[in-house]
Amino acid sequence: MNSTPPKRAAFAIHNLGHVGLNNRCRGFTDVLEEKGTIVDKLDVSGGATEAEQKVKSYLTARGTDVEAFFTAGCNPNVFDPALKVFKDEKVTGRIRFVTADTCLVAFDAIEKGEVIAAIDQQPYLQ
Repeated sequence: MNSTPPKRAAFAIHNLGHVGLNNRCRGFTDVLEEKGTIVDKLDVSGGATEAEQKVKSYLTARGTDVEAFFTAGCNPNVFDPALKVFKDEKVTGRIRFVTADTCLVAFDAIEKGEVIAAIDQQPYLQ
């Protein structure tokens, strides 16, 4: 795995008003900006179809500068559309893709090398 900090990263968030998701985004942003990475907060609210369109538009607009992508959750309205775009645009493996939470789709994508990690939030410890 590439350990060089990405030039540019995106944090895809599906509920901008959610305090917990915004805290995840702030933590992601703080760590990467400290290393010189430009971090974009990408609003992917509006359902799966809209999220897919927004991720595709973002990747098209930013091109090869995007080297990391984080979805705020592993749910069908965020993670699944993003993964579909990554496959369609053939950027799996080039862009480091991580998601918060876990799901079977993410585990399968990790096994295939399309996603590098799914972070379990361990809600029973919160």
